[in-house]
Amino acid sequence: MIIRHRGASGYRPEHTLASYELAAPMGADFIEPDLVTTKDDVLVTRHEPEICGTTDVANHPEFEDRKKTKLLDGVATTGWFTEDFTLAELKTLRAVERIPAVRQHNTVFNGRYQIPTFQEVIDLSKRLPKELGRPIGIYPETKHPTYFRAQGLPLEPELLVQLTSAPYDFVVSGDKRTYADIVSAAGLVVHPYTFRVENTFLPADFRSSAVASDSGDLLGEIAAYRKAGIDGLYTDNTDIAVAEEKEAR
Repeated sequence: MIIRHRGASGYRPEHTLASYELAAPMGADFIEPDLVTTKDDVLVTRHEPEICGTTDVANHPEFEDRKKTKLLDGVATTGWFTEDFTLAELKTLRAVERIPAVRQHNTVFNGRYQIPTFQEVIDLSKRLPKELGRPIGIYPETKHPTYFRAQGLPLEPELLVQLTSAPYDFVVSGDKRTYADIVSAAGLVVHPYTFRVENTFLPADFRSSAVASDSGDLLGEIAAYRKAGIDGLYTDNTDIAVAEEKEAR
C-alpha cells in the first residue's frame, strides 16, 4: 500500500489539490490529508493549525490583527491559526512550500493554490478513480485534537488510525499508556512514515552526500523496510515508491 503523504509533496506544496492529484497517476493508493478546522467549523487540510509557514498569510495586511501567541500542545506558538479564520477568509490565502530550503524547486508554485477543504479532497477521491480506472482511498489524520477540543471545535470524534508519535493527547487526558502499550497487540498493520528522497530525511547509510537537499537512495531505504515486513508506507515521492514496488515483484 502506497499512501500519498500530504499529496505529491516532493513535487508540489503539500496539502494542495495539485499535490494530491499529481500523486495519483504515479501509482499511490491513498490520499493522506491532515485535518484542522476553521472558525466556522469546516475541516480543511493543513499540517498544523498555525499557517504562517504554509501560506502567504503574513503578506495580507487585512489579517495582521489575527496574529497571536497560543499554546499548541504545551508549546507557545506565534502566528496565524486556522480557527481564527472563516473558510471564506482562508480561501483568499495561497499555499507556499513549507520547507523551501530543502525543496527549492517547489517554491516556483508558491501562491498558485488554495487551501482545500476536506470535502474537496473527498470529491477528488471520487473523480480520480473514474479517470484512472482504479480506486483511490482517503487516509485522514486529525491534527492536535486536544487543542481544538479545548476551543470548542472538536475534530472527528473517533480516529481510524493510532499514530505512535503523538503522546501529548495522552498526557492531557491522563492516559497512562505508553508506546509499548499502543503497539503490543498482535496482528497490527504497520505503515511507517515518512519516506522522502532528500538526504536530510534519509538515514546516513542511504544519503548520497552531505548536502541536505540532494537526492539520496530512497529506493534502497524502502527496500530495507519492505524486507523488514511493513504493510505499506507514507511517501512524498510516490513514483519512487512505485518503482521500488515493481522491482520487488
